Amino acid sequence: RVQYAAWQHLKAGRAALESGDPRAARKHLELCLDDWPRSAEAHFLAGRAARKCGDAPAALRHFETATGLGYDAGEVELERALGALAEGDFVSS
Repeated sequence: RVQYAAWQHLKAGRAALESGDPRAARKHLELCLDDWPRSAEAHFLAGRAARKCGDAPAALRHFETATGLGYDAGEVELERALGALAEGDFVSS
Protein backbone atom coordinates (compact mmCIF):
# COMPACT_ATOMS: atom_id res chain seq x y z
CA ARG A 1 0.00 0.00 0.00
CA VAL A 2 2.81 2.44 0.86
CA GLN A 3 4.64 1.53 -2.33
CA TYR A 4 1.51 2.14 -4.38
CA ALA A 5 0.94 5.55 -2.77
CA ALA A 6 4.55 6.56 -3.44
CA TRP A 7 4.26 5.44 -7.05
CA GLN A 8 0.99 7.41 -7.43
CA HIS A 9 2.67 10.55 -6.07
CA LEU A 10 5.62 10.08 -8.43
CA LYS A 11 3.23 9.70 -11.33
CA ALA A 12 1.17 12.75 -10.25
CA GLY A 13 4.33 14.81 -9.76
CA ARG A 14 5.56 13.93 -13.24
CA ALA A 15 2.16 14.83 -14.71
CA ALA A 16 2.05 18.15 -12.83
CA LEU A 17 5.47 19.08 -14.21
CA GLU A 18 4.40 18.17 -17.72
CA SER A 19 1.26 20.32 -17.38
CA GLY A 20 3.22 23.31 -16.10
CA ASP A 21 2.32 23.19 -12.40
CA PRO A 22 5.64 22.89 -10.52
CA ARG A 23 4.08 23.77 -7.15
CA ALA A 24 1.72 20.82 -7.32
CA ALA A 25 4.59 18.66 -8.57
CA ARG A 26 6.69 19.59 -5.55
CA LYS A 27 3.92 18.55 -3.16
CA HIS A 28 3.48 15.17 -4.82
CA LEU A 29 7.19 14.52 -5.13
CA GLU A 30 7.86 15.38 -1.49
CA LEU A 31 5.15 12.90 -0.49
CA CYS A 32 6.75 10.33 -2.77
CA LEU A 33 10.16 10.97 -1.21
CA ASP A 34 8.72 10.48 2.28
CA ASP A 35 8.30 6.81 1.34
CA TRP A 36 11.01 6.48 -1.32
CA PRO A 37 13.91 8.64 -0.08
CA ARG A 38 16.35 6.74 -2.31
CA SER A 39 14.47 7.27 -5.58
CA ALA A 40 16.86 8.95 -7.99
CA GLU A 41 14.00 9.80 -10.35
CA ALA A 42 11.89 11.39 -7.60
CA HIS A 43 14.85 13.51 -6.47
CA PHE A 44 15.58 14.58 -10.04
CA LEU A 45 11.96 15.55 -10.67
CA ALA A 46 11.76 17.30 -7.29
CA GLY A 47 14.86 19.25 -8.28
CA ARG A 48 13.28 20.23 -11.58
CA ALA A 49 10.10 21.33 -9.80
CA ALA A 50 12.09 23.33 -7.24
CA ARG A 51 14.08 25.00 -10.05
CA LYS A 52 10.87 25.95 -11.82
CA CYS A 53 9.55 27.42 -8.56
CA GLY A 54 12.70 29.50 -8.20
CA ASP A 55 14.05 27.56 -5.21
CA ALA A 56 17.65 27.07 -6.33
CA PRO A 57 19.01 25.70 -3.02
CA ALA A 58 16.37 22.94 -2.89
CA ALA A 59 16.88 22.17 -6.57
CA LEU A 60 20.63 21.76 -6.08
CA ARG A 61 20.14 19.50 -3.05
CA HIS A 62 17.79 17.25 -5.00
CA PHE A 63 20.10 17.19 -8.04
CA GLU A 64 23.08 16.24 -5.86
CA THR A 65 21.10 13.44 -4.28
CA ALA A 66 19.80 12.23 -7.66
CA THR A 67 23.35 12.12 -9.00
CA GLY A 68 24.56 10.25 -5.92
CA LEU A 69 21.79 7.70 -6.44
CA GLY A 70 22.85 7.13 -10.04
CA TYR A 71 20.53 9.40 -12.05
CA ASP A 72 21.77 10.36 -15.53
CA ALA A 73 24.51 12.96 -14.99
CA GLY A 74 23.86 14.63 -18.36
CA GLU A 75 20.23 15.33 -17.49
CA VAL A 76 21.23 16.68 -14.09
CA GLU A 77 23.83 18.98 -15.65
CA LEU A 78 21.26 20.29 -18.12
CA GLU A 79 18.88 21.13 -15.26
CA ARG A 80 21.69 22.83 -13.34
CA ALA A 81 22.56 24.88 -16.43
CA LEU A 82 18.92 25.90 -16.85
CA GLY A 83 18.85 26.98 -13.23
CA ALA A 84 22.04 29.00 -13.67
CA LEU A 85 20.56 30.73 -16.72
CA ALA A 86 17.38 31.55 -14.83
CA GLU A 87 19.49 33.09 -12.08
CA GLY A 88 21.50 35.08 -14.65
CA ASP A 89 24.62 33.13 -13.75
CA PHE A 90 26.18 32.14 -17.05
CA VAL A 91 29.59 32.31 -18.64
CA SER A 92 30.13 33.59 -22.15
CA SER A 93 32.90 32.00 -24.14
